[in-house]
Amino acid sequence: RTDTALVSARRDSARADSLRRKEKIQNNPFAETFLTEAQKKEKARQDSLKTAALKKKRRSIKIPSDPEEIKKMLVQNDFQLAELYYFQFAMSDSALQEYNRLITNFPENPGIPKALFSMAYIYRQNLKDTTAADSLYREIVRRYPKTGYAKEARKTLGLPPIEDENLLAEQIFLEAEKLNFDQNLPQEAIKKYREVVRKYPDSVYAPKALYAVAWIYENELGRGKEALGAYQSLKNEFPKTLFASVAEKKLRAVERVKQARADSIKQKAAKAAKKQTAVIDLKHKTAADSLNRKAVKDSTQTKTEAVKTDTLREAPK
Repeated sequence: RTDTALVSARRDSARADSLRRKEKIQNNPFAETFLTEAQKKEKARQDSLKTAALKKKRRSIKIPSDPEEIKKMLVQNDFQLAELYYFQFAMSDSALQEYNRLITNFPENPGIPKALFSMAYIYRQNLKDTTAADSLYREIVRRYPKTGYAKEARKTLGLPPIEDENLLAEQIFLEAEKLNFDQNLPQEAIKKYREVVRKYPDSVYAPKALYAVAWIYENELGRGKEALGAYQSLKNEFPKTLFASVAEKKLRAVERVKQARADSIKQKAAKAAKKQTAVIDLKHKTAADSLNRKAVKDSTQTKTEAVKTDTLREAPK
C-alpha cells in the first residue's frame, strides 16, 4: 500500500511538473524557439482544433425568428452588460445607463423590478444618493408590490410588511367609519380616510377609503367638485380595483350630463341665431319692398307727368 501511494504521489508530481513546464512555455514569448519539431506540430494541431471549435461555436449561435424570443435575448444581454460594468469594471454610471435603457426599451418585461432594484442599490451604496434610491424603492413597492424586490424595498424604506400594513390600515379605516356613521362627523372622517390612503397606499383599504371620501363629498356634503376630484384620483391611483370601475361610471355620467348641457346651449344659441337672422332678413326684405314701391310710384308719377306734357303739346291753339 505504501509503495502504491508513493507511486501515485510521484505520478501526480510528474504531472504537476509537466503542467508547469507547459505553462512556462506558453507564457514565454520565445517558447517556440525551444520546441522540437514534434512539439511544434502538436501545438499547431491543437491551435487548429481550437480555431475550428470556435468557428463551429459561432456558427451554432442562431438568431431566433420569434420576436418575443429576440426581445428576451436582448433583455438578457442588457442585464449581462450592466452587471459586467458594475461587478467587473466598477463602472456604476455605465451600469445605470444600461439598466435605464432596458427599462425604457422593455417597460413591460418581468425583469423590470430587478433592474429598478439594482439601480436603487447602486445609487444608495455606490453613489450615496439616498433620494434617488428611495424614489426607485418606492416605485418598486407601488408598481410591483407582490415581488420579492418589493419586500426588500419595504425593508429598506422602513415600511411594514404588507400583511401588517393591512392591519394598520384597517384600524384607521374603522376609526373613520365610526366618525362618519356613529358620530356624524363627515369632515373628520374624511381626514381619517385620507390618512389611510397616505400612509398605506398598498393596502386593500386604500381604494376603499378614497371611495368613501368621494361618496361623502357627493352624498353627505353635496360638494360635487370635490367628489369629482376624489373619483378621478381613485380612477388614476387604483385603476384595477372595483372601486375605480364605479368611479369611472360616475365620471362618465357627469361627462354625459355636461355634454347634454353643452348640446342644449348650442341648440338654443343656434335657434337664437336663426331667429335673429330671420328678423334681419325680414327687415331687409321690408326695406327692399319699400324701396321698390317708392321706385314704382316715382316711375308712375314720371310717366303721368310725361303724358300730361304730351297732351298739352298736342292741344289746338
